[in-house]
Amino acid sequence: CVVARRLATDGFGGGVDGEGGGGGNHWALREEAAGVLMSACSIFGEQYTTLKARVLRTLCEALSPDMPLTTQYGGLVGISRFGPKAVDAFLLPLATPYWTRWDDALQASQGNNIAGRFEIQQCQRALLDGLASFMRSASPEEQSQRVDWDAMFDVFGERLIPLRAEPSDYVDCFV
Repeated sequence: CVVARRLATDGFGGGVDGEGGGGGNHWALREEAAGVLMSACSIFGEQYTTLKARVLRTLCEALSPDMPLTTQYGGLVGISRFGPKAVDAFLLPLATPYWTRWDDALQASQGNNIAGRFEIQQCQRALLDGLASFMRSASPEEQSQRVDWDAMFDVFGERLIPLRAEPSDYVDCFV
């Protein structure tokens, strides 16, 4: 369900599997399924020692560039639910090339394909959410070791400023 090709008739939450009625928001369904998947891994992970590795492999396969954007979204959300170490290992190396590819696709579409643009923006949001989980948990020292800030800033621009954990002049300020 997290990485299924098709769960709804349209990208904006139409009916599930072609049914009308607008009751199926597949974006929320993928997020919920990722949470359930993570819970199952937490519950059964000790009993089935390779469970987490197999699930992560499946989620990583969903990130393949030839997969539909909705499947990539599910992979991004699923990996992010595994926490900052999974984001560091699996999403951080892909962040820059994927964002560049998505930005290029957005520029090329110039408003022609609204549903496609929305799918790209959903993937971008999921990637930023995953990066935020890593940035919130990693110390500035860890970040400097793991993140090439110059390369990231060239691609992400100011979108990363709220994610970056740096002390500011306001840290020691009392009101």
